[in-house]
Amino acid sequence: MPRLIENQTFPEGLRLENEHGVIIRNCTITNPNGRYGLALTGCTDVRVEKNTIRRIGDERELDRTALYDGYEFIIDADHISGVALHDCRDVTLADNDITDVFGRGIKVSASCGGDDLGHVIERNRIAYILDDAILFVAEGDQNNPAVSTPLHGGRISGNLIHDIGLGLTRLPFARHGMYLKVQDVLVEDNTIYNCLYGQGISLRNAGILRRNRIRNCHGGIAYWAQTNTAGSSRAVVIEDNVIRQDFALDLPMRHIAYPAKNRTGRPEFPGIVFQYNAADYLRLDRLSIRRNQIEVHADYDGSAPLITGQGNPADCRFTLDLADNTFRDHRSHPVATANLP
Repeated sequence: MPRLIENQTFPEGLRLENEHGVIIRNCTITNPNGRYGLALTGCTDVRVEKNTIRRIGDERELDRTALYDGYEFIIDADHISGVALHDCRDVTLADNDITDVFGRGIKVSASCGGDDLGHVIERNRIAYILDDAILFVAEGDQNNPAVSTPLHGGRISGNLIHDIGLGLTRLPFARHGMYLKVQDVLVEDNTIYNCLYGQGISLRNAGILRRNRIRNCHGGIAYWAQTNTAGSSRAVVIEDNVIRQDFALDLPMRHIAYPAKNRTGRPEFPGIVFQYNAADYLRLDRLSIRRNQIEVHADYDGSAPLITGQGNPADCRFTLDLADNTFRDHRSHPVATANLP
């Protein structure tokens, strides 16, 4: 019989290590002076359902800053999570309410990648998050992606994600609804809106993104060729998604990687962007972008295309299947696609 943790309140978070067969249900978890709400390390076969996880993270952490290009940025938000899974297998997070986190909503990490995680993240609400809503990342040799092994597998479906990246100009890089350094993840039927400083979904390896609804984010969907594809399907599928931009806010969009750009003004909006890279360890065989609906309203006065490649098209090493997408561009100078091979 699984161990049952039910109908309890944890005012200083809940941490489990090396446990198998646990159900955590209908609990209230807070931790306003700590770095996690629920933390699982080395656990397997865990179901986390119908819990309220809120008010996570010590505001004093926000005072720990570093200077980049003369601007102050928070340096410790990465260490705070509403839910943190590390070196776990077969964990289901379902029907939880995760809000008001001074860091990430859900962080999935491992010492190294390889085996299928078996994680399922479904029907959760993740909202009012300083950083990324959902992050998958291996903690191996991130400085040498040619030899590193990303996480593998998992399903993210039916989640409601909104008001993400609220650190805005105090975070040194963009923050996303989903930031996925994982191979062959399935992301379907999620709703994401108000991610004003990042993409709704930012994918860094092979995967399937379908039937997601993304609205009023800094960008819609992005594939960035940044992690080793060996052992993956080497295919990215982006299909049947709806990406809509109703308005552009005048926000100072600072970013330490581009210190001279994007400080003020309305951001450029790419609906779907994908990256070319000729490195063999980043090889992709096929990128399919089909039957997506992309709509942008007149508030965006820039010329960013709705679907675009990033980098040199001569470095394209995959078959691009681009078909049956629908564009509704209300800007004064509509641009559907650009920088294609």
